[in-house]
Amino acid sequence: MSDITNVLAIAAGAVPGALSRFHITEWTKAKLGTKFPYATFAINLIGCLAMGFFFTISQGIGFTY
Repeated sequence: MSDITNVLAIAAGAVPGALSRFHITEWTKAKLGTKFPYATFAINLIGCLAMGFFFTISQGIGFTY
């Protein structure tokens, strides 16, 4: 891949991430207030769950109960 392709790939991933963080922040501020950093907590929680999910899928580990 060329350098410009790498830059465009990073930008393509950064835009949805930035927009979703913005909207989650605005939603949590409207619903829960600003006394506690609920937005940061929600974003970190969602990110951890997503990384765990995609790591599990990438490793081919099945969900068994």
